[in-house]
Amino acid sequence: MAGQGRFYQKEAPFNSRKKSQSRSNAKQKRVVSRSDIVDRRKRARDHIKAREQANANRLHGEEVRAKRQKLCKEVAEKIVWRKFDRKNEAFENFYKQVMQTMYPNCDNFDKVWATFVKCIERSICVHFRFNLNHADLAEKALYLLESEIIPEYINNESNRQKGSEDLSGTEAAIQIAPLEWTSHNKHSLWKVSVDAKTFRKKESLMNIYNFVYENTKFGLIIRHDPTINILPELLSIQSSDRILDLCGGGGENGIRAPVIAERFSSPDSTGVLVVNETSIASGTVAIRNLSRTLTCSANVIVTTHRILDYPQMESMNDGFDRVLCMVPCSGDGLIRNCPEKWRTWTALKGVENHSKQIKLLTKALSLVKVGGTVLYCTRSMNPIENEAVVTAVLDNGLCEVELVDIHSIIDEKFPAFLKHPGVESWAVFGEEMQTLSSCEKLNEKDKTKFSSTMWPKPKRNLDRCVRVLPHENDTHAFFFAALTKCTAEAIPTVSAAPTAEKADKRPSDRHKQSSTGNHFTPLKRQNWKNLVQCYGLKSNNQDSFLQKRQSIQNGQYSVHLVSEQAIKILTSRHVGKLAVQRAGVEAFHLTPSISRVEITDVGAQALAPALSKQIIPLPIAIVEQLLDTKEVWNHQLPALTLEHVESLQDGSFVAVIETPCDQDEDSIGFITCVKYQNGISMAASPDLNYNRSRLLFLLSRYRNSQGSK
Repeated sequence: MAGQGRFYQKEAPFNSRKKSQSRSNAKQKRVVSRSDIVDRRKRARDHIKAREQANANRLHGEEVRAKRQKLCKEVAEKIVWRKFDRKNEAFENFYKQVMQTMYPNCDNFDKVWATFVKCIERSICVHFRFNLNHADLAEKALYLLESEIIPEYINNESNRQKGSEDLSGTEAAIQIAPLEWTSHNKHSLWKVSVDAKTFRKKESLMNIYNFVYENTKFGLIIRHDPTINILPELLSIQSSDRILDLCGGGGENGIRAPVIAERFSSPDSTGVLVVNETSIASGTVAIRNLSRTLTCSANVIVTTHRILDYPQMESMNDGFDRVLCMVPCSGDGLIRNCPEKWRTWTALKGVENHSKQIKLLTKALSLVKVGGTVLYCTRSMNPIENEAVVTAVLDNGLCEVELVDIHSIIDEKFPAFLKHPGVESWAVFGEEMQTLSSCEKLNEKDKTKFSSTMWPKPKRNLDRCVRVLPHENDTHAFFFAALTKCTAEAIPTVSAAPTAEKADKRPSDRHKQSSTGNHFTPLKRQNWKNLVQCYGLKSNNQDSFLQKRQSIQNGQYSVHLVSEQAIKILTSRHVGKLAVQRAGVEAFHLTPSISRVEITDVGAQALAPALSKQIIPLPIAIVEQLLDTKEVWNHQLPALTLEHVESLQDGSFVAVIETPCDQDEDSIGFITCVKYQNGISMAASPDLNYNRSRLLFLLSRYRNSQGSK
């Protein structure tokens, strides 16, 4: 017992320690839980403060934007390159020889050269074009410009001249008028006889500048070089053609694509335009620009490929009818807008681009079908980037190619437009402006920089090419050459990746690659039934829609309205996968698991005539209240409007902005809203702010037009 007692005496302290330890652990847990509660409350307070700060930032967004604009303005004034001398002896010597071949029998060449140099030392004048893809709105904007904006400017200038004795002749000479050489759609292309900086800062032009700025922001006006206006004619575009803009250009495609797409504006048109960008970032920029200028175009596709890796179609009959190949170049034809080229230009700038330009033009010819045309275009005046590239492709023997005479097209469509034929001979200069007679006489170092294709070849009919000089039409410098593919022999694909070889080795991969790019697939029948059930689509053409998976986790799809020709391109078999970033009009967002269908703002504009459900008229006053507060309660709605709203199902619907009954006007536009139990609100979207601003702009214009009446 004594031993047992000693045993229990030893155990008793251990048990007591265990109990005390458990009590201390419980206390620590309670303390930890209390600290967690304190931390949660602190995080909640911080979150509320951050949210309040974010709301304050939104409320003061205009002040932030104003400060940002002021900072940008100050930085722009400090840019140095605007102030250096526009002189480059090598540039002048090089192009003086080129222009002497363009003016062979000119008695006063020195005067022509002086005019040319004086022109390229000045910035180009402002040109803008009314976007005929929005024909009704552009026509109203044109009427406003001609009937109010310009007469007001002329009246103010005449009053200012009467009250000012020190008016200079330069200020009095500012003209705003349509370009004379644009016989087709004469009043669509306009010129202001000042450069962009003066146009932006001159007080007397502020009303015209604001008019152009606002209409450009919403896609009714396009600012571009007027020479872009002749591209559709040089391509000889028909309403059923497949057209590829191969070399992209990011923001440039917001300019070129609308001009080309005007040929597809008629209801009977079946053509399609494919815009290729070289990266996803530039593709995003192009889509943002096209969303303004080509809002409801079901026949526009945006792809993202490196130019030399653009996938070939397996069938030659599925090729493109026209390919625009505006290749990267030295860009010395843009020297009026890029004056830094005065100090950076060297004779080797064109040499560096020559071999790549040959590959790009060869690639363009491989994508066009037999009988199709490739328009090769640069913004360079260098023959090594222009005529030498065309000569190299004509002589490479990969297939028979004919150089088309496009002078007759310009003479017929734009008789007042001044141009020159391509040059037949030119000199090749070295790094130190020494003349190089031939490729065979070069040293080993120079042979790595120059190739035999840079020297002129006789009898290549290069006079069929077109050169545009800056001083003759007040434009940038351009070079155009149209080549028609005459034979069915396949041109080997110029590509950096052996896609075709891999496809031959692995048939399963070939099947994957030839599927529709970026998961665009035909619309499932059940999804089509959901669209018809929700919105009462009158169209029976289910094949006009494609679906694209947006979220694997939630099973969400975007439904795109796409033209028949565009669907053929998307579903054709390619050697390699076609990377599609945009196809047609993104009309619906669909979640099949909960049978939810939401229509987009663009889808509402494109499909409004085909909707029989979830579409109601809204008075202008209610729309303005929606745009201001983003929601309207049921008790704030007029009786008739409330009756229309109550007839809708909860969820997304389309509101037609109705004009007063006594006015003979079309609807101003459409707005996508959401119906709740107690009211309606604007539908949230990534483009909500832009759509809101656009509707406010259209409503203000409508109010002004009614006030003038």
